[in-house]
Amino acid sequence: MENGIEVERVAGGIDVLTLRGEHDLSTATDVSRRIESALESASGLAIDLSETTFIDSAMLRVRMNSSLPVRLAAMQSCVVGLQVCKMVSIN
Repeated sequence: MENGIEVERVAGGIDVLTLRGEHDLSTATDVSRRIESALESASGLAIDLSETTFIDSAMLRVRMNSSLPVRLAAMQSCVVGLQVCKMVSIN
């Protein structure tokens, strides 16, 4: 599966951010920019991870850092399609 980031505006002015493939530190900045852009102009945001095969802690930081949690709480938002397929532990 090819890695990709797609944003589509759907009914009601809600943006759907779809992540495909693997996302880590190398794509975190681009994902963050696209979320910020959606928050500026959309009435809501859905993050679709159903086609995502891997995310690391950098992607979790994108969701938790800056003003995103506060801004997402003030609008309709959701994350869909998150499945934990593999957990890595370091002993």
